[in-house]
Amino acid sequence: MANDLIINGVSLHNIYDVWVSGRYVLGSPARQSERVDIPGRNAGVINDLGTYHNQTIKYPLYIRDSLSSVLPELRDWLGSLSGYVAFSDTFNPDEIRYGRIQAGLEVSPSIQHRAGGFVLSLDCRPERYLSSGQRPVTISDSEPLTNPTYQTARPLLTIRQQSTSTPAIVQVGTYEIRVDSGSTSPVRVDCDAREILGTDPANVAITQAGEIAADYPRLPGGVSTTVRPVSGVLDYKITPRWWRL
Repeated sequence: MANDLIINGVSLHNIYDVWVSGRYVLGSPARQSERVDIPGRNAGVINDLGTYHNQTIKYPLYIRDSLSSVLPELRDWLGSLSGYVAFSDTFNPDEIRYGRIQAGLEVSPSIQHRAGGFVLSLDCRPERYLSSGQRPVTISDSEPLTNPTYQTARPLLTIRQQSTSTPAIVQVGTYEIRVDSGSTSPVRVDCDAREILGTDPANVAITQAGEIAADYPRLPGGVSTTVRPVSGVLDYKITPRWWRL
């Protein structure tokens, strides 16, 4: 079976007859940290920022028999993509990544331009999102949500009030999310982007230990987190966004 690269749901092998190498897909991103050297002391003081740099992923691609007819459309389509795009490959079929096409294509064609190879470079976010964590789920009171990775996940929650006059409250670990939008339409709380969608952000309060929280809810790696409706909730869903390096 031919290996494949899927970008924004488009299979490069099925649509463009592209063959893919996975030579450079197994690495990991560098951790962000700062080192301060102090005169008169051995070693430096490390300030670990707890985050990771973007990572460049390179895919060697090859078109075997239709380069001159396929490449113009493929090149034009790739050039039309802006910002981060979702992609996956058959080397890591249970992962989804987000990257920005980093450079133009330098094609090495064969005689008569029937075949040719080139490298597609993507400037990628460090997260390798698990497909299992990209689906919205509803958790009952008796089933805590367990993060299967070592990394802290920042979920997406969708919450609907039971009535326009009663706030909806959902617990996520030590956090509580209170939605008082005056509507039963869905409100999305994106804990990664740190934004509220579907209502004025002033209609949503996120608290921790009774105080306004300094951050949005998180799902720590390797542990179980209680996620449950507290009151006034018509329905809710959480997309955990599990990820690994």
